[in-house]
Amino acid sequence: MNIFMNLLKCGKSGKSSVRLLKKVLLVLVVAVLLVGAGLVATSLWNDGFSKVLDEYKSDYPDGLLVVQTLSGDSANNTLIQLQIYCPDLSLGEYYLLEIRSDSQKKSVISVIDPASGKIDCRIERSIGLGGSNSLVPNLLATVNGEPVLTEDVLKIYNAVPESLRTDQSLQQSFEQVVNNKLLLQEAKAEGFSVSSDEVDSAVDAFLTRSGLTLPVLEESLASVNSSMASFRDGLKEDLLLQKMVMRVLEGSEEVSATEVEEYYSTFKENLTTIPRSSTRQILIYANQSTAAAKLEYVKGIASQINESNFCELASLYSEDSVTKDSCGGYEAAAGQLLPEYEQVVYASKPGDIKLISTRMGYHIVHVVGLEPARLLSLEEAMDGIRDFLSLQKRQALLTSHLQILREDAKIVSYMQAPNQTSN
Repeated sequence: MNIFMNLLKCGKSGKSSVRLLKKVLLVLVVAVLLVGAGLVATSLWNDGFSKVLDEYKSDYPDGLLVVQTLSGDSANNTLIQLQIYCPDLSLGEYYLLEIRSDSQKKSVISVIDPASGKIDCRIERSIGLGGSNSLVPNLLATVNGEPVLTEDVLKIYNAVPESLRTDQSLQQSFEQVVNNKLLLQEAKAEGFSVSSDEVDSAVDAFLTRSGLTLPVLEESLASVNSSMASFRDGLKEDLLLQKMVMRVLEGSEEVSATEVEEYYSTFKENLTTIPRSSTRQILIYANQSTAAAKLEYVKGIASQINESNFCELASLYSEDSVTKDSCGGYEAAAGQLLPEYEQVVYASKPGDIKLISTRMGYHIVHVVGLEPARLLSLEEAMDGIRDFLSLQKRQALLTSHLQILREDAKIVSYMQAPNQTSN
């Protein structure tokens, strides 16, 4: 909910309400220059209000002044956003004043403590047309008072393969961040913890997998304005999340033999092996500008092939440094090699010699063997089916658990709905 939206609507109609410390209500007509002397003279006025009013009159005469008293849930929800700017702010009830100038594209927000009359937090920020329903531009939501920031979502979204990045995958990334926060909050409430030794082991495992050294990792983190401490905090959170998920999944049911057999009976026509091919190649690199000239060269090599000399010719002519000394051999499942290469290979017969043009250049290919797809037997498919059904059950259990957490949680979104504009 836009914490200023209703007040801005009120201001555009020409008036804003000001509630003072003794609950005296004044109506401010923002199109007219306010006469502050009369207000300052009363004992009800205070230093915080006076400063904001003076700033409004002197610096933003064409702007809009909106004032609100916040308490209860409204105060708590807004406080979460304010604390991004003023971390030490902790008030259960307060006055929120905003000077907004569209001409200067600027907003000045002041938070006044009713008890002291002093300004406890002052925020200056640039504004544009429309915009987010949030004091904090990168604050997307709060989960039981804990902020969900843009960078939290992008961390997950950017791990999605680029070809699969859509509005839907972005929304899924947001939902995953919310789910993770709910699980982490539950883990902390139940007393789960992660020791320094566990984090040390996770760091060592990461270095082993990545092939990095600790100094190189620290240098890489510094280059993106991060630190080893932040990296360790992230690992600690991941480990805590894993512990909580494992606890939730302890209640997952085992997959029975009957369930495996029923699945196989229903879907056995779709349970097949992956086709495989065994080929040898002599690769000559070519591009659009060199293809014509190199084609004659390639045909000359192909004309030398007989039943026994393919390995010799591959070693002599092939430009594929990976395979030229092993007869140009490739053993691959369907989908692992270039599509245009595989299209010709799987349409051939063992023993065929084919000349194939791909984006890499020309391939003189000897089709050694082909293994077509075949139906799996129940025995062959059993382990895979059991793993798949087990994953389904675990996912359903986790989804159900998260749904319960969401029903009990207070999730406040500051994202503006599509096609919605601020008035």
